[in-house]
Amino acid sequence: MPNPATPDNGALRIAYLAYRGKPHCGGQGVYTRHLTKALVDLGHHVEVLAGQPYPELDDRVPMVRLPSLDLYNDHFPMRKPRIWELKTRWDLAEAMSFATGNFSEPMAFSMRAWDHLRHRRADFDLIHDNQCLGWGLLLLQNREHFPVLATIHHPITVDRRLEIEHSRHIVENLGKRRWYAFTRMQTRVASRMRRVMTVSESSRGDIIADHRVNPDRLHVVPVGVDPDLFRPLDHVERVPGRIVTTASADVAMKGLKFLLEAVAKLRTERQVELVIIGKPREDSASSDTFERLGLTDCVSYVHGVPDERIVELYSEAEIAVVPSLYEGFSLPAIEAMSCGVPLVTTTGGALPEVTGTHAETCYQVPPGDSDALAAMLKTAFDDPDARERIGAAGPLSTTGVGDTPPCGQLSSTGRFWPVRRPEGHRGMLTVNYDRLGLKPGDRVLDLGCGFGRHAYEVLRRGAAVVACDLGVDELRQVRGVVAAMYLDGEIPETASVGTTAGDATCMPFDDGSFDHVIASEVLEHINDDEGALADLARVLRPGGTLAVTIPARMPERICWALSEDYHAPNTPGGHVRIYRQSELHAKMVAAGLEPVGSHRAHALHSPYWWLRCAVGPDRAVEDSRLVSLYHRLLTWDIVKAPKVTRLTERVLNPVLGKSLVVYATKPAAVKTTQPVKEPSHAVA
Repeated sequence: MPNPATPDNGALRIAYLAYRGKPHCGGQGVYTRHLTKALVDLGHHVEVLAGQPYPELDDRVPMVRLPSLDLYNDHFPMRKPRIWELKTRWDLAEAMSFATGNFSEPMAFSMRAWDHLRHRRADFDLIHDNQCLGWGLLLLQNREHFPVLATIHHPITVDRRLEIEHSRHIVENLGKRRWYAFTRMQTRVASRMRRVMTVSESSRGDIIADHRVNPDRLHVVPVGVDPDLFRPLDHVERVPGRIVTTASADVAMKGLKFLLEAVAKLRTERQVELVIIGKPREDSASSDTFERLGLTDCVSYVHGVPDERIVELYSEAEIAVVPSLYEGFSLPAIEAMSCGVPLVTTTGGALPEVTGTHAETCYQVPPGDSDALAAMLKTAFDDPDARERIGAAGPLSTTGVGDTPPCGQLSSTGRFWPVRRPEGHRGMLTVNYDRLGLKPGDRVLDLGCGFGRHAYEVLRRGAAVVACDLGVDELRQVRGVVAAMYLDGEIPETASVGTTAGDATCMPFDDGSFDHVIASEVLEHINDDEGALADLARVLRPGGTLAVTIPARMPERICWALSEDYHAPNTPGGHVRIYRQSELHAKMVAAGLEPVGSHRAHALHSPYWWLRCAVGPDRAVEDSRLVSLYHRLLTWDIVKAPKVTRLTERVLNPVLGKSLVVYATKPAAVKTTQPVKEPSHAVA
């Protein structure tokens, strides 16, 4: 049995739980293989505890097999176990639960994992569960006192609703209800877990609603693909009329039935061929549709092939399709986009969040509508120029997705992606980069980056920046703007950039990762601002500099007085406090930082926000002529930067400046490493 030695370099010893992991066509197996490899690449020790089907792992990742009764294997699915197979109490529990019609693997696997790990408390720093959510996790967390991180890609309660909704008769309906009875266990376990991770904002909302998980315990870490593997293959010719899709499981949620119906409509007017990466399942809705529509001559299945062949299959297709009724993230979508194949996708679940904008980075249709899907496929086939443009946009839009893992360095592959040199206006900058001490090649964190104004200036100055926010749309725009800057040759070759979703009170970076940290308009949104400052100090290297911007006290008090809807609690995620400068200084000092200076900025913006608050901050700018005119003035000032407004604002800043910027340094002797803690609020 492997016995990992206690590392002395800050690396973690992780027990990774995978109750099943099909190596090629199941999302869990693929996720397990790539995530554990990335964690080992970052220097961590990972040991996988797995049930059948066992995942294929990197040679450096040991696996402990915790065999189940394997009641759902591909050769004899739903087989009845024999009496001599019941060798342990967990085998008996699995068989008894299975006999009632319940899917018993998650429960039984979690108990086997607890039984194994309770004797190895000293061997691991963290247990990472992948979607099992069985009773054994609570025993590991509460009785054995392991730190446990539970990953929920999406709540299986969504699968339950869709399967029941698409049942073909009453017997199947009742069977589905009993089969998915295990989701009640998963809800009870998930709601009691102290740390939960998911892969998209869409899944986050569904997990909060269905599993009743405390939002403060739930973090979003998007999934990524390896761009060195999933990339366009210029030497592979596209096959005219070929469509490719991935069906990791032939279930209602994957929407394969609707794609088959769309292909049947298309083939009446053109030559089409559908390649399905996955294994067909007998007696499913899609297999019934396959036979009913007579598609045996134009539909083929491919399964059990390595990733390299999957990349070739994407490159051979003219169009890739994700027809799912719901997805918590969808690896096949970003794999196809990374390979440069035009993607037709539904808007189910997180797919719009993952794939971007219709007619720009993909084609989108409503879920469960075979007519709309057929029409969109026809549109894509009939316009090769648009198809080529959308296919070319795919690799750019997926660059950086999931670049930061739940624990480790700056990226799951240990890299930033390189970019080059920009010119042009500087936009509305709050931080003075000369006072920050920024130099080419420095590493900078832009926390709460919004739409990236400070990150772009870091790039222009030749430094490496990580843009961090919880807003998916904001991060997507940052990646798009950086791609445009790169194509325009606007960024120095010494510059590099990464994006990640992150929580200000529990950031996914190592101690001392950055030379400089910018936290612009973040702290006023966070209940635990002291915890956020402590984590900012942790990720800042000794001798590094921090710039924190907050609303200045006098302009902010006027805004609060003019409108209750400007701030929390009336506005969710709004400002929760009005700072005094002395209060911020004191909290910085408590976090181990030394304030070294300050200034005010954006005096011309204070009257604008007073006007907005007076007429109602939620009203559109165009609804008030006075607000609209002032907004046009500010836009003109930002774009043109005329001397008269620059001089006026410089004079007014000490009195009316909307933002207060405070600079601080981290003394070389201070150690701010902290124990794992619960984040109390998200970056706004």
